Amino acid sequence: MEYVERFRPEITKGNDDFDSLYSVQKTEIEGLHGNTRKVINNLYISTCDVDGVKRWEKFYNIKQNKDYTLEERKAIVLNKVLYRPPFTRQRLTEILETIWGKGNYIYQLYPDDYRLIIDIDTNNPIIYLQFSKQLRNIIPANIYLILSIQYTHLYLARTYTYEAMESLTYEELSRYSEIDEI
Repeated sequence: MEYVERFRPEITKGNDDFDSLYSVQKTEIEGLHGNTRKVINNLYISTCDVDGVKRWEKFYNIKQNKDYTLEERKAIVLNKVLYRPPFTRQRLTEILETIWGKGNYIYQLYPDDYRLIIDIDTNNPIIYLQFSKQLRNIIPANIYLILSIQYTHLYLARTYTYEAMESLTYEELSRYSEIDEI
């Protein structure tokens, strides 16, 4: 970065005192630029570092868990930011696309039956559990929520077999997979 050198007059070049002065200024400007870049990166959840995530967690009163990776902690903060009223079908679709990506979920709403089905394609149980907990807090009480991980990824958490799961009801499957306990 030649911010200082670019504006240096020609007459000062070759002078040891000015060379030392411009060298120090260059070092200081580069350090200032690096610190400014760090502050700017920490303003956005997707680009923040560990210190930035700590500030976001403190701001939203999220309990810090050092066992989670940086990406998982960012996802938890992002979930908290996204869950603000009003909550509409369009807003839910935007939230699902932001967290899981387009095509990585199935969203079905049956208003006549008061039923909402969300099937998520993920292999990260931490983000899924945080998402399900927050979603259960904002869905109206008269809506029956069915939130599940698609079967293809369910076996990653435990050794499930089709034969073992074939005869289970939804409640038995929830107890079997211990999703409701977390």
